[in-house]
Amino acid sequence: MAADRHRHTLDTNALWVDAERAAALLGPLSLQRPEMGRLGWRQGPHPRRRAGQGSEFWQYRPLEAGEAVDRVDWRRSGRSDSLYVRTHERELPARLALWADPAPSMDYASAPRAAATRLPEKRQRALVIAAALALAAEEGGEACAALSLARPAKARQVLEQLSAEASGTLHSAPLAPGDTVVLLSDFLEPDRIGAIAPLASQGAGGVVVHVADPAEADFPFEGRMELVDVTPQAEPRLIDASAQTRARYLEAWSHHVNAIEGAARTAGWHYLLHRTDTPVQEAVTAIAALIGGVGVGGGARR
Repeated sequence: MAADRHRHTLDTNALWVDAERAAALLGPLSLQRPEMGRLGWRQGPHPRRRAGQGSEFWQYRPLEAGEAVDRVDWRRSGRSDSLYVRTHERELPARLALWADPAPSMDYASAPRAAATRLPEKRQRALVIAAALALAAEEGGEACAALSLARPAKARQVLEQLSAEASGTLHSAPLAPGDTVVLLSDFLEPDRIGAIAPLASQGAGGVVVHVADPAEADFPFEGRMELVDVTPQAEPRLIDASAQTRARYLEAWSHHVNAIEGAARTAGWHYLLHRTDTPVQEAVTAIAALIGGVGVGGGARR
């Protein structure tokens, strides 16, 4: 079970079409704001404790020269010799920071015997989910960005940025309290699980999405088989896929899943296991239910 040694160019146009389809079924996504990094989330506007565009009253200020008289708050001004204007507290959208792991192991896709077509590669599925969430959040008036970049971008640009990332250590731009992070990965690289806590420590809420191929989760192999490592220099290995081998593998897989879920729980984040043999819409809807409005469907492990 391993990726092709030679990485191919991603067709972002095809991925975008799939993302648009998933986002259309989801609808506009309004982010909730995490409180103190815990699983309790507060929905709605995100006040910035300074004057600006918003719906809540902030404070009064004197009328400035050249301003229209119809902006005067006559009730407040009647209590003094000056004219005053009401200001509102500035509200900015929370930032949705997305990351689709570019590790070589994410290029893996199995070919189930009963399937008519090959399953999507894990990285392809991760990119579609990320792009769909970005598009839905964009339509909901929220700001989106690739995790490694600080500047928010349009959903299509976020997809291009994520697909262009090279494999290596997970890199994140600084996060702010109120940001929401969605990590999509198989978490097989040594640094991936350990990266969750530092991200959460910056005050951001998040969802850890464990993307898995069904062959990784089920180990449906029998007899002698050849394993090709994701490292180009590694030599193929022959193994006997016996019942004993399968039992050892499934035990190791369970430990891996528990380690990821445990790291997410410790950080105060949510955990979701998504298999590539299930519809992409299931993952998008489940993630949206965790980071967005009440009433969005989907099932997630918590």
